Amino acid sequence: MTRLFLVPDYQTTPLFHVADAALDGIPITVFLIVASRRASRSFSEAFAGRNR
Repeated sequence: MTRLFLVPDYQTTPLFHVADAALDGIPITVFLIVASRRASRSFSEAFAGRNR
């Protein structure tokens, strides 16, 4: 992930690492949410089709 502004004093603070981890974790979280929704939807469709 590229950074536009890199300040040495700001990088040494723990808050920077927390924000950096949160920004890096956002795509993973969105992917997990979308994948879980698709999986539950396909499972419910297969389960409903099996009950027919």
